[in-house]
Amino acid sequence: PEESRRIHGYTHGGRVSKDKGSLLDKASRLMERGAESFFDIGPEELRSHEREAANLVNEGIDRGLIPKRERVSIQENGRVGKVGDAFDKINHMLLAAKNTDKNLLLQGKEVVQYLTGDREGSVIDLKNNNLGVEIGRTSKNESEIRERILESFKVQDSLLNGL
Repeated sequence: PEESRRIHGYTHGGRVSKDKGSLLDKASRLMERGAESFFDIGPEELRSHEREAANLVNEGIDRGLIPKRERVSIQENGRVGKVGDAFDKINHMLLAAKNTDKNLLLQGKEVVQYLTGDREGSVIDLKNNNLGVEIGRTSKNESEIRERILESFKVQDSLLNGL
């Protein structure tokens, strides 16, 4: 049932591409520059957010909520290593939850992503952004946001495994 899945987040399988020459990657770099212009979030703030999302993924793994294969390493230069679905979901939900006033801009990024060819990923990202905004608007603080994002994995797992 779509309604019950809506509150638990979406994943699309596979790993995130690191193809630096693709149209999607070029659009991604353009959107990163847009993040600085529209959100006042520069490259260092984006890296910090990515590290926070990676740490939240790893916390979820340590708590048994997220499969171990999703573990994210943080490299010496502060960048995150290879990422999977859990990171993608948490990264989108966390950014949206902390920027509920910028939802239209976040969704605009996903529309650009859709138009550059990542149709499945952008639709999932749109949904996770919406979930993040919902969590952000109804949570009391950042700690509650983080907990509710992690709990979404617990509920999703129970739904997928027949309770």
